[in-house]
Amino acid sequence: MHMGILARKTVFKRNAGKLSIQKQYKFMYRLIQLLERKYNLREALEVISWDKELINMTEAISHSMFIGNTFDKSLKDAGFQSNVINFLAISAQYGNLSYGVKHCCYILRQQIDLIKRFKQLSTYPILLFIFFLIILYVLRTFIFPSFQSLLTAEASTTSVFYTTSLIVDGIFYGLITLFTVITLIYILYPYLKKHLTIEQKINITVKLPFWCKYKKMQLTFLFTTHLASLLHSGLNIKECLQVLRESNIDPVITHYVKMMDLHLNKGFSANSILPIFQLFEKDLQSIMQKDHNVIQLTEELHLFSDHLLRMMEELLQKWLKILQPALLIFLAVLIVFVYLTMMFPMFDYIQTI
Repeated sequence: MHMGILARKTVFKRNAGKLSIQKQYKFMYRLIQLLERKYNLREALEVISWDKELINMTEAISHSMFIGNTFDKSLKDAGFQSNVINFLAISAQYGNLSYGVKHCCYILRQQIDLIKRFKQLSTYPILLFIFFLIILYVLRTFIFPSFQSLLTAEASTTSVFYTTSLIVDGIFYGLITLFTVITLIYILYPYLKKHLTIEQKINITVKLPFWCKYKKMQLTFLFTTHLASLLHSGLNIKECLQVLRESNIDPVITHYVKMMDLHLNKGFSANSILPIFQLFEKDLQSIMQKDHNVIQLTEELHLFSDHLLRMMEELLQKWLKILQPALLIFLAVLIVFVYLTMMFPMFDYIQTI
């Protein structure tokens, strides 16, 4: 039996980096169902291993925990996302694993829905875009040379045709350049990100309005969710900040928590420094400055984190609804423009006959 688990663990390790979001969500969803039915973690993992799709991953996690690793470390070795691991690390450490697993389910479900919706809305415009590039290539390579040999007799027509060719070339190479730049940014950003200071990252985020709006919700959600969980476990504010500081949930949150901790050491209240945090929602300050006990504060933070989760989902859905019409309008304008630039030399040539 033990050799079988080791064999599965070896096979699974080869594919740990390929763990899909769907499989992560399926595991977390099964886990929270079992935990809410009063199964302990070991029993829950055993039941989840009955699923043939999850057996290798689950037994690898069980073996990792058997040899002394923590649950979050076992998930990391299994290939789970870093945000899931960081989320569960604190929850498991302070005896609130079910709470952490439930919120991980929400986050993963949101990602799955977003990716699915994005694929549905972007597939048709992307195909049109590729078709449009093919048309431009055919125009430049085959049709325009034929026009050029036909229109060389008239100097004025040749001048118009030359201008049209330059415009079409500009559109074609402009789109190729845009696609190349976007691809390079996507590839190089993880490497560039490592060399930026936390202040530079914050400044860049603040200067990108759409991304900043979502990032503020996301960071505030992570902070309030973990703070509420730690307060619920019986820690005071200063102890909560110390835990968050050491957990490295997110570089920006860690930076803000360090500033808050220093502020508290000087005798000030935590909420008095919140206004200078550009990537936290302003409503957080109004919650923190209220004169209520820990139980009331914990409850309000829970409610606020749930509200932020819904707001993030609504914002992403709104962006996706705008995406497809915007892409289609952009392509329609380009197609009409190319059509007119192609036909204009022909009209000019007809007038000279």
